[in-house]
Amino acid sequence: MLTKDFCTKLEEIMGTSEANLTYHVVGPFLEQLGYKQEWLELEPRSHNRSRKFIDLYINDKKGNQLVVEVKKNTKELTRDDLSQLDTYIKDRNCNWGILTNGNEWILVNRTIKGNNEKIFGNQIVFHIKLNHRKKGDFHPQKIMYFSYKMIFENDGVTNYFKDLQQFKVYQYNGNEHSWNQFKSAINNLSEYLIFKHDGFYTHLRKFEFEGFLRWCTQKETRKNGESNKVKVNYITTRFNLLNTFYRLLNQDGTFKDNPLSNINIKDVLRKLNDIIDDSSEGNEEDIHEVIQRTFQVMDSKRDAVRNKLIFSLMIFGLDRNEIISLKWDDIIEDKKKKKYLIVTGKRKREIPLDNIPKINHLLEQYETQLKDKGIKRNWLVCKSKGDPLSYYAIDYIVNQNGLGQVSNLSIEQIQQYVIKTLIRETKDLFTILYLRELNMSQIDSLLDWKDVERFADFKKLVKKHPFQDLLV
Repeated sequence: MLTKDFCTKLEEIMGTSEANLTYHVVGPFLEQLGYKQEWLELEPRSHNRSRKFIDLYINDKKGNQLVVEVKKNTKELTRDDLSQLDTYIKDRNCNWGILTNGNEWILVNRTIKGNNEKIFGNQIVFHIKLNHRKKGDFHPQKIMYFSYKMIFENDGVTNYFKDLQQFKVYQYNGNEHSWNQFKSAINNLSEYLIFKHDGFYTHLRKFEFEGFLRWCTQKETRKNGESNKVKVNYITTRFNLLNTFYRLLNQDGTFKDNPLSNINIKDVLRKLNDIIDDSSEGNEEDIHEVIQRTFQVMDSKRDAVRNKLIFSLMIFGLDRNEIISLKWDDIIEDKKKKKYLIVTGKRKREIPLDNIPKINHLLEQYETQLKDKGIKRNWLVCKSKGDPLSYYAIDYIVNQNGLGQVSNLSIEQIQQYVIKTLIRETKDLFTILYLRELNMSQIDSLLDWKDVERFADFKKLVKKHPFQDLLV
């Protein structure tokens, strides 16, 4: 009702001056959003006298400040308008600003770092339109996040969306479908934390993650009207998305830590066993078919050789971070002309390529393609101009351009299946630990007691026992 009333007022003064718009619409609207009239200063002159007057400056005398730049309601807001607002925000040494023409409202935050040319306004936290009726980013309901309470009180909830925008600057590559997956997971997290902490912004704490996943499951099943269970992939996907979110913002100093860094997803799945629908986990034959179909799907896409190489490395046992770090110089030959791939994680490992002809062949094909296209060969898998791929790009290539189109299985489930099968077939923990750079606790987390019972070989143990002569 609030937005409807102001839209009516806006139509009545269409084409009026910025001063009239500020007085009749913007000022009263800000008061409705919790900014007291005594905090609003109309057009104080910028400290730099060569610059234009600031339309509205808000200061609650508690250290919370906001600059508002008003444009005519017949004018479409542009990058130049955002640049002008940014100048005023810096001039006033505050972090928050609003750009508006009465109908469009843009909230920006100056502390967001970096620049992504694929984004209109890197520092935009919200962009809404009061007359917008469809659901989505522009919906006027989001005007609540412009309020004094949401921005400033108790380190307000709007700060979470500021963090989301910071993440977008780092992560967004122009693919809306993939970005919407991240946005959905992070928005759900924000809703959960608001619900959990009575409307106040706080970061996820490690022990709350299981509760968050249960909350998501209830929300998902209510929405779809299905049974109160979700697929394993639903949980692992959210874990991977949020782990990427926290990891990047922890690395840049936005977050003090990553609450998911020490969480073992296998432990989480055990605790959530009562809400997991395991009907699609698949047997050995199913998983082989899924992998074959994934290769077939990749064959029909762009960059098929590169993408199949990435998928092959992952089902062999390497993780995303290891793959994006690989360079062509990491392929070496010994004196006998045998080829090895040097993988450097926490420890250096040598993978014998001659023993994996499929990967070896894909590497040779891919190298030939790069040479033919004149692409500099530095990173082992790269973008069209030779730049390195991101963790997120690897995830997109595997899940959206391949595996996700043929199965509900996640790449993590396939990798876990590989480890279990290798333990069963080879009993060679040393090589498995070497391949995946795992530790014993991680191996333990991948196996349940039924696996242990099935793999145990007491006859062999007795024969190889160091005190066998004293016990038999």
